[in-house]
Amino acid sequence: MTRKTQRIKASTADLEDDKIESHASSSELASATVNDKTFELNGKMYQFPSKVSDYIDGGFVFSEFEDTTELKENEATSISLDFPGSDDKLYLEVYNDGSDTVSIYEAKVNGFSLTRSKYSKENRIEFILPGGITGNTSQENIQELLPELETKGADEDGWTIYSNPVDYGTDEHTELRIYYTEGNMYSVDYRYSF
Repeated sequence: MTRKTQRIKASTADLEDDKIESHASSSELASATVNDKTFELNGKMYQFPSKVSDYIDGGFVFSEFEDTTELKENEATSISLDFPGSDDKLYLEVYNDGSDTVSIYEAKVNGFSLTRSKYSKENRIEFILPGGITGNTSQENIQELLPELETKGADEDGWTIYSNPVDYGTDEHTELRIYYTEGNMYSVDYRYSF
């Protein structure tokens, strides 16, 4: 099945180069690497940095009182978003690199953590990561899909972590970590640091 890709322009001049694409095909992400900073959530393709409003436009809603938050110049924080009908949780790392205070809607996103519900497997937040990795990707297939991921081994709690090699000494790097427990993907962390 082929889906049409549509590019949506950001509404502010500062974010002219930032992208959110709708209806991206999974084949685009199948050939992507971690450093491409692209991913799909519930049928919409995003690329870091994006804006919080892009996720709201994609159907996510603020948890609690997060929508009243403002960020001062050079401030960073994390916020949580829900997807109606899902028990999964999306946490965004957001920042304001401008000289003026901005609403949370205009804050830039440079990372996310997606935690999947252990209790409900219905109405999941659907995602596609670089390499074509989805929430249904088994541990046995993960490194075949994205060879740059390395196994970090199981810890004392039974977690197995897959992560790309990162040189934390550089000013800019992208990191993807995928956590499995009891053979099931439990959470994903994907972030771009600069």
